[in-house]
Amino acid sequence: MEIAIVVAEKPAVPQQNDSAEGLARMYQDLDPLAKALRSACSILFIFSVLLFGSLEGILGLCAACGVLCCAAPGSLGTAYAARCTRVLAILCAGVALCQIMVFSTVGVLVPDVAPALDDLCSEVHAEAADQTTVGELAGVPLRQHAAQNLVAFAASGARRLQAVAPASLSDMKCERASAFVQNVLPTAVAVGLTFEFGLFIAALITAKASRRIMFEARRQGANAM
Repeated sequence: MEIAIVVAEKPAVPQQNDSAEGLARMYQDLDPLAKALRSACSILFIFSVLLFGSLEGILGLCAACGVLCCAAPGSLGTAYAARCTRVLAILCAGVALCQIMVFSTVGVLVPDVAPALDDLCSEVHAEAADQTTVGELAGVPLRQHAAQNLVAFAASGARRLQAVAPASLSDMKCERASAFVQNVLPTAVAVGLTFEFGLFIAALITAKASRRIMFEARRQGANAM
């Protein structure tokens, strides 16, 4: 009598995929850096909206939207989006730094702009009486001080506009210009300098956070980083 021996087959166990495990670990390690980058981009987005219309504002807005709106899902997608965000953030910081220097220069010259404007207005009135040309008026006295040069630059633009529309711009509104210089210009310079400095700091933080997540993803073997 033959006895049949049946050997039970072991249930098929799915083969462990090491690459999937490594990818999951990469996502987990990159997650804190991705959150830091998204937070930095949120702050950059706010300052970019406040300065929208300027070159640095547009660059900052594109850098922030590259991570907040255009990145693929997951921390690895944020790392890939950080490549373009880092370049745009550096450009934004550079332009904002130039604007900070301009605002700082104008802020230093604000106390001297009002006297220079008064001198220019007196020369304009003398021109109306003596029929003197603009070049003769702005030649020597407006070269003695940087504030006078600034006022002369603005006045030259106004003069060219007057040549186009002499009927509506025949007289320079010295009273309004003086009130603007004394009351509005210091506040405008302070607000502009504050916004530009905030944008500069936010762009630097965004560029640093982008660099950290890029290097970490590259260290863990992400492709095309």
